[in-house]
Amino acid sequence: MGNYKHSASLCQKAKLLLKLCGITEGLVHMALKNTSAELVLIKTEYNLARSIQLEIVDKTSPEKGPFNLAFAHANLAHIDIMTGAEGPQVLEHVEKSRSLFTALKVLAGLAYCDLLEADLELRDGNPVTVRAVFMRILNTYRGKNKDVTTYCLERLADPVHWGGSASDWTTIFVAHATLSGNKLQICEALRRLGDIFLLENDVDTARSVFQAALDGFTQMDIHRSRGECLQRLGDIQSLKEDSQGAIQFWKQARASFEQSFQAKSVKQIDERLRRVYNEDQVLVIDGEIDQGSHLPVLQ
Repeated sequence: MGNYKHSASLCQKAKLLLKLCGITEGLVHMALKNTSAELVLIKTEYNLARSIQLEIVDKTSPEKGPFNLAFAHANLAHIDIMTGAEGPQVLEHVEKSRSLFTALKVLAGLAYCDLLEADLELRDGNPVTVRAVFMRILNTYRGKNKDVTTYCLERLADPVHWGGSASDWTTIFVAHATLSGNKLQICEALRRLGDIFLLENDVDTARSVFQAALDGFTQMDIHRSRGECLQRLGDIQSLKEDSQGAIQFWKQARASFEQSFQAKSVKQIDERLRRVYNEDQVLVIDGEIDQGSHLPVLQ
């Protein structure tokens, strides 16, 4: 329901009770471990999430826990994509996951592997070649698997990848998230909707939408998405010639990106801060906003 802090607390209490009972393995223990791992991943605490997934891989055999092992490798691939790891490292985990899902005949798992490979291509700057992959998998699993459907819509609806051409998909994602009632999905949809308004130069509406999404992400403690909203709010203040306001938002964004190990995003924030602090460069030229300052908003 989006109360991830409380959920994590309940998991810790449950683990402690199991330990007091002398239970350190078994189905309940594994279920709690998987839930804890999922919570950390949702909150984009990628460094901790990776260590948990590696522990699952180390302690799970293909014979006794092939399903958990398959998802652990898939999650490692996802984490490595999000944190900028090299492609071969990502693909190694994808292939291990694919092999296990193939043996188990889990079609949704195989779709997840295809999506991870598409995500890697998207991250590395090859959007044209992968859009069809997201659309194909969405058409196959729409109405059948909500997680796969949401994954595809999140990517297709994101103007970061497709610019203004994502607007129709953004509308669909907003509707999908609203109908689901999932607070995280709703906030992710709002962030993408804010980007559309920003591309259309409706800055005031964009700011309101980003603020609404930011409030949700802050309450849920989702570091990476919180940083994305803060970065955009800083960019808007910069466009409005409010350098001090921009700096405040950007510094908060930097902290959130550091928590989620987003090295590329931290670098982008540092570039913004250097530009503001550099007395030789200004954001307003001859009374007009420097359009170059607007370009990094959706990077």
